[in-house]
Amino acid sequence: MGLLRGTGVRLTTHVAAGLLSLVALPLLFRHLESADFGRYVAVLSIVSIAVLASDVGIMAIALRDSALTSGEQRRELLAGLFGARVAIALAGAVGAIAFALLADYGSAAVAGTALACWGLLPQVYMDMVVATLVVEQRYSAAGAIEFSRSAAGTALVIVLVLAGAGLTLFLAAWALAALAGAVAARAAAREAVALRPRFPRGHARSVMIESLGYSVGAAMHVVYFRAVMLVVSLRAPLVQAGWYGAAFRLTEFLGAAAGLSAGNATPTLARAAADPLHFRRSAGRVIAGSAILGCAVGGALALAAPLVVQIIGGDELKPATGVLRIQAIAVALMFVAFAGGAALFTLRRHRAIALVNAVGLCVAVVAALALVPDHGAKGGAVASCIGEATLLACELGALAHALRHSARTRSPRSA
Repeated sequence: MGLLRGTGVRLTTHVAAGLLSLVALPLLFRHLESADFGRYVAVLSIVSIAVLASDVGIMAIALRDSALTSGEQRRELLAGLFGARVAIALAGAVGAIAFALLADYGSAAVAGTALACWGLLPQVYMDMVVATLVVEQRYSAAGAIEFSRSAAGTALVIVLVLAGAGLTLFLAAWALAALAGAVAARAAAREAVALRPRFPRGHARSVMIESLGYSVGAAMHVVYFRAVMLVVSLRAPLVQAGWYGAAFRLTEFLGAAAGLSAGNATPTLARAAADPLHFRRSAGRVIAGSAILGCAVGGALALAAPLVVQIIGGDELKPATGVLRIQAIAVALMFVAFAGGAALFTLRRHRAIALVNAVGLCVAVVAALALVPDHGAKGGAVASCIGEATLLACELGALAHALRHSARTRSPRSA
């Protein structure tokens, strides 16, 4: 299956999963009400940071480097990367629980954080299997695994709403959904990823050391994307946190679609990197396509914001309409930023990626701290846009510099 068709398949399943989640989201918001919903989203943001920080670029490394290997070397690489993710995820679980305690979210949220963290290991396994399937261009199987995880999560939320469950059990449902995704991944991939993680060695270790700069940048990007949500949960009234949380959940879903699109393109860009002219054209097509897609998705979200907010929370959530419209700008920028990041990564510009993400993180956090106390959820949304725009501008500048350098070093005159 080709890249364009494969991306379409995965985006279709991702959108289908998102639409399925919309069935549960209004029920969840109305059941928990704004304050507890804000805590729910804040805790899931912490857990997501633990999951994605455990990645530290490992998924991208798997997509890029396993596309250039095969057989036993590929299996050894993936097993080592899997082992590294497991170790980091365990540390992330401890950090997530500690943060929930220090933030004083309440005993129910802290207990829910601890239960949700049990889902970190199955989530990591599922992610590694999906990466393997994408490299093998088995896009339908990868999409089916991701859909099954989302479907399980939606079903659990509906059951818990009907049962009148509290915040803690809804957070525990995240772990159960991750387990369902891992079971589906195991059924689809068989021995594609070792069930027993291994300590990185050989090729896996050398690749991780070489990509250390990228790993730092990837970790900062994970924190940056969710830092504003955490600032809003700590510096704004709980009702405002609930409004921002509803908009953030939609933004997070669309941001995952942007990352998915860029991830699908990474193996293709990796194979094109040996020829600067071919790579320039491939990267240009990927970035241009992502810009078009991002504008379409962001524009549709802005237009549909009143209807979406009404469906999710009714009149109680109406103030979140403006928040979601501002976030739509950030969504459009995300698609281009993920594509630009994929291009830099395939060129192995790891230090540039780390620097770009550090700048984006600092700008987003400073903007949030400045805007949230006075402007609440809307201030958080503006801070997200400022951070995303800064990240994209720095990223495109770094990519232009990298392409010029690549052309000079490979020109006949320099040979």
